[in-house]
Amino acid sequence: MDRKYWDDVADNYEKEIFISLKSDISGNIKKTIEKYGNKKVLACDFGCGIGVYLPLLSGLFKRVEAFDLSERLIERARKNTAGIKNINCTACDLADPKAKLPKADFAVMMNVLIVASYYIRSSILKNVRKSLKKGAKIVILTPSLESAIYSNYRFFEWNLKDGMKPAEALKRSMKYEHISEKFSVSDGIINLNGVPTKHYLKEEFIVFMGKHGFKVNEIKKAEYGWETEFENPPSWIKAPYPWDWLSVCERA
Repeated sequence: MDRKYWDDVADNYEKEIFISLKSDISGNIKKTIEKYGNKKVLACDFGCGIGVYLPLLSGLFKRVEAFDLSERLIERARKNTAGIKNINCTACDLADPKAKLPKADFAVMMNVLIVASYYIRSSILKNVRKSLKKGAKIVILTPSLESAIYSNYRFFEWNLKDGMKPAEALKRSMKYEHISEKFSVSDGIINLNGVPTKHYLKEEFIVFMGKHGFKVNEIKKAEYGWETEFENPPSWIKAPYPWDWLSVCERA
């Protein structure tokens, strides 16, 4: 995913991009962010998109600085938050070593560490760490590899209930196949609508963050309804629900 990709989806963002805050049936995302609200400090939204999280952040913190790779997404974020005086939106490549970011007391980064390139994910974290003050907290949302595999299993069950034989049902349920020799499911890279997207094992994420100078203080599920995985899911498919990993990390 590059700048052109995000520029192209800007106009239809709500239809093409998953809105985590709106879809979170557990309510964990909003409650977790609210726990760290402080009207005396600066907060950052790294990868703000069209500004979904900005109204929430603006009411919890003294000032909010928001960044995104796409100028067109930033334009929409500015329009969506027009009239809210404590928000500033800036186009910025978070992976650029020359990126100029403010010193922040708190931050959110929602489904930003999803690019297939390890180098880019690592570069983003290095810049984010430089921006955060020592001890600052950052709430991070990342796709769960466990959830993706679990969703395959529920699809397998669905196919069995529809009368398929196990071998056929298994073949039909394998939504996540190796994309190429470069990207594979074994590396957590899953093809989502033609876009190679990084998913994380829980333990993998903890190790990855530790390597980049962050301590994972908390990691839990942000759960979503089955309609986020399947079109017209049957009513019998209930909990456990699919999820992203929602973590609270501390800048060491």
